[in-house]
Amino acid sequence: MRVVVFSDVHGNLTALEAVLADIERQPALDAVVFAGDACLFGPRPGACAQRIQESVTAAVYGNTDEWIDRPLPLDEAAPAATQERVRFIQAMATWTQAEMDPAGLQWLRALPFAHLGEALAEQGHLSFGGPIEGAEEVEQGGLAAAARADEGEEVS
Repeated sequence: MRVVVFSDVHGNLTALEAVLADIERQPALDAVVFAGDACLFGPRPGACAQRIQESVTAAVYGNTDEWIDRPLPLDEAAPAATQERVRFIQAMATWTQAEMDPAGLQWLRALPFAHLGEALAEQGHLSFGGPIEGAEEVEQGGLAAAARADEGEEVS
């Protein structure tokens, strides 16, 4: 089985296009899998979300994909440098949301934390973090379900 796995695009369309061009040159691939961090921090988040969605057989969300919809909380007791970093990430998440169209945001929200087998023809586990992180999202239908649960909505 020949599988390509890539991740950490971070809104960099130029780099993504180079990766996808190389993937197109590979013979007889069974799957093209995206392993998270599609949009945050780069100049073309919406275009990256669209190209990834069009180009892969499976995808999972990464931590920065989650931050777009569920920004990091600011801990006033944290060191100043940590607070500055969190504020920067919050600002980038707000900018990224504004730059993306509703369809791209919906695609990100629907990504699961993990694919258990199906993404790799029943032979593997794919997730951005470890199998413990985000376990509730695996069971409840992805990031959107986790966000609804955080807001007190019952999720099945």
